[in-house]
Amino acid sequence: MCAQSSLPRLLITLALITLVASPVYAKRAESEMIKLQDSRRSSAATVSMVSANFGGRGFWKVMPQCPQGMKCVMYTNNPVKVANGWIVDPTPYHTNMQKTHPNLFTSGRHSYGQISKTMVKNNMEAKFYKMNSFLLPQATGVDIIFWCDADSISIACQAPHLADRIRDSLSGHAMTVKTHEVRTSVRAEMKPAADYIKQKRGYPDGMKDIKDAWAHMEKMGFKDDAGLFHCDQFIFDARSPVVQSLFHTW
Repeated sequence: MCAQSSLPRLLITLALITLVASPVYAKRAESEMIKLQDSRRSSAATVSMVSANFGGRGFWKVMPQCPQGMKCVMYTNNPVKVANGWIVDPTPYHTNMQKTHPNLFTSGRHSYGQISKTMVKNNMEAKFYKMNSFLLPQATGVDIIFWCDADSISIACQAPHLADRIRDSLSGHAMTVKTHEVRTSVRAEMKPAADYIKQKRGYPDGMKDIKDAWAHMEKMGFKDDAGLFHCDQFIFDARSPVVQSLFHTW
């Protein structure tokens, strides 16, 4: 999560940290990690860089060159003139899968079906792919997925030996996520998130929603002692049941 965050990102991080800090998930993740040591450290493990763009943010008419040794997938409803090795998939899975995967869709206060503002709706559309990339046809045969928000793929694509570095970063674990560059707790992120969504999105009730989410997570046993993560980029084992369950709950 960046230094100034939107409300959906903070709510997602609250859920993620709760799950990661859960003893049940920790035990399952440790078991998964043992199973993954051999299969995912191999240089033969297939890697896919995945991103999504809906609306204007991070829109690329000319995609940066897809790094060697990996598959690159962009889910978007925007026209891309030059793909440069990327698979550009315009299929609207975020609506098509409501019949095939109804358990992915909820009717909460901030659920996709409850949103009327175009900018927020576009953001939620992109987040569908962030949470569910491993379920989509483009993930067939992929071992490791590197998610990268659309507005940061240019820098990521410039990294030398990216596919090998992604394999090494996962290093047998089920998932790798960056720590936040500035803050170290969810509580410290609350005010910046509320301020950002009020100033940039015109939504005045961010702090109320955040406090409601905080109270709900505390009832579930959440303790703000697991740190804070920046989720613009993360790497995960696409076949791990632990990760798939985490994303579904997230």
